[in-house]
Amino acid sequence: MGCCQGKPGGLSKAERDSRWRNTGIVGLRDSNLKELPAEVVKLAVSIRTLDATHNRLGLFSASYHGQQFVN
Repeated sequence: MGCCQGKPGGLSKAERDSRWRNTGIVGLRDSNLKELPAEVVKLAVSIRTLDATHNRLGLFSASYHGQQFVN
C-alpha cells in the first residue's frame, strides 16, 4: 500500500499521501524508519490505522511533535 520509500513503478508521494488521507490507513511496515515521517504527523488526526512494524522507531507517545494520536 503506501510505504514511505517510493519504489520504482509505485505511487508518487502525492498519490501516497492522498491515499493515506482518504483511507485513514498508513502502511510503513519494514521501511527502516527511525522516526515517523512528517507527512504522517501532519495527518495524525485522520489516521485510523498505522502499521509501522519492523522499523527502528524510538520512544513513541500518544502526543508526537504536538499532534495527538490517541483520543
